[in-house]
Amino acid sequence: MAASAPLLETFVGSSSDNDLCTRFKSFSLTDEEQGEILLSHDDVVESVAECRSSLFGKVISQKPPNLVGLRNTMEKVWGNPKDFRVLAVGEGIFQFIFLTELEASRVLRGKPWFFNNHCNTRSGC
Repeated sequence: MAASAPLLETFVGSSSDNDLCTRFKSFSLTDEEQGEILLSHDDVVESVAECRSSLFGKVISQKPPNLVGLRNTMEKVWGNPKDFRVLAVGEGIFQFIFLTELEASRVLRGKPWFFNNHCNTRSGC
């Protein structure tokens, strides 16, 4: 972990960033966490394909959106794409996973969308 600290300091400038850098330095991994993670070629290929057929959106709202409601609404708005999935990946940020890149491109080219009167911005992978 100490080897990565200079790299962090290179990109960090403000005092709050320095505080964050200091906090990162205090983290340590358990023996189990320090092990390698091996990914097969097939796993990588599958993940890249899923990313290419995904869009990422952020719902701009004071309250966190309901994942099931978001999925059901956007599925209808986007014409019931086959095997459509939604994953929460951050605070108000969602991954919309389509079966094909073509389906994701069709949705991305569409007009801006709103969910519960809140803007839903989108971008490709």
